[in-house]
Amino acid sequence: MIPAGGIVMALLALATLHEIDRAPIVNGLIALVKVAELAVGMRRLTGTFTSKRLTYAPPTGDLLTDIRRAYGAHVYPNAR
Repeated sequence: MIPAGGIVMALLALATLHEIDRAPIVNGLIALVKVAELAVGMRRLTGTFTSKRLTYAPPTGDLLTDIRRAYGAHVYPNAR
């Protein structure tokens, strides 16, 4: 499980809670840093690193409507 970062992770760390029902709780902030380190290492090894961010088509139709209803109209501003 990877809970939201920030305050939630700080509270879990202070409580020394690292698993629930034998499922590990991963610190999302540390995981993000490790992925960034991986990207830097791959770039050093290969000379390139391609992010997949924004390479996939945004949702459309009912799915887009549901996402905007849940998260706000600002989500996927150019999608139709």
